[in-house]
Amino acid sequence: MSRASSPDTLINVDEALGKVTIITRSRSMIIIDDPNKSMVLQDMNGNKIEMTAEGIAITSAGDLTFHAKGKISADSAGNIELAARADLKGTGINISHAATAGYKASGNTSAELSGGMEATIKAAMVMIN
Repeated sequence: MSRASSPDTLINVDEALGKVTIITRSRSMIIIDDPNKSMVLQDMNGNKIEMTAEGIAITSAGDLTFHAKGKISADSAGNIELAARADLKGTGINISHAATAGYKASGNTSAELSGGMEATIKAAMVMIN
């Protein structure tokens, strides 16, 4: 085990356990834990990135923002789920959704479909009410 520290930072390397810990005075930390197959990066504000065999968890103490000069893509072998305790909004020049089986959109209180110039509903059979 080796341990190094300064007034601002504690570095602990435990070669026997396969674990490295770096902690700053403000409690920001990096933990690399080989036996548990994990890495943790955490800052003094409570923001945290945790990587384990189960996946990656990102925790933000405030907003979480992505910026890209190119596109942002998400691909999953399972479901992709979005949930908001307030409004869920999306904007774009054009928005396209497609389902390989079924598509359902509903609102518990109300639902609206509108087009500034034109609205089209197409199907072999259109049922209203």
